[in-house]
Amino acid sequence: ALNRDPRVYALYVDALLFDHDFEGAQAALESAPADVKSGATGSYVEGRVAESDGDYRTAKTCYLKTLDKDPGHRGALLRLAYQHDLGGDDEESMEYYKQLAALRPLDVHAALNYGVLLEDHGEYEEAVRIYRRVLRALPNHGRARGYLKDAQASLNMIFDEDVERRHDRRNQLLRVP
Repeated sequence: ALNRDPRVYALYVDALLFDHDFEGAQAALESAPADVKSGATGSYVEGRVAESDGDYRTAKTCYLKTLDKDPGHRGALLRLAYQHDLGGDDEESMEYYKQLAALRPLDVHAALNYGVLLEDHGEYEEAVRIYRRVLRALPNHGRARGYLKDAQASLNMIFDEDVERRHDRRNQLLRVP
C-alpha cells in the first residue's frame, strides 16, 4: 500500500502516466486519499486520462481546474502549452510556456519549445535569453547551443523591403513567357 502522503501519490501517478499506464493511474487515483482525489493531482490525472482517450476539451477543462488548485502545476502547464501549440494557438501556448520557464528548476524541454515559439514571432532577444538559461543549466546541450546560434544570427538580420519588392517584380517579369 502506498503512503497516505499526497505527494507520494502524485509521484506514483506521474510515474504511471509517464509509462502511459492510464488505467493504472486511474486505479491509483480511485484508491487514493480523498484530498488527493479532490486536489490538483486528481484533476490532472482526469485530464491525462481524457487526453489519452482523445477527449481534448475535457482534458483542457481538467488541466485548468488543476491550475486553479495549484497554479504552478508543471504537468498541467505543459499539457496546456502543448495542446495550444498543436492547435496553432501560439499566443496561449507561449503564455503557458512562459509560466513553465519561470519555475525552478528549469524545465529544459519546455524552455526550448518556448524559445522556438518566440523566434517564430520575431522575439529573438527573449529567445536568446531563454536559450542562455538552458545553457547555464546544461552547458553541453547541443540543441540549445544550435538554437542560440540561430537566434543570435537572426538578431543581426536586416530585411530591406524595397530590395524584396524589386526582386519580386523582377521574378514576375522573368516568369512571363
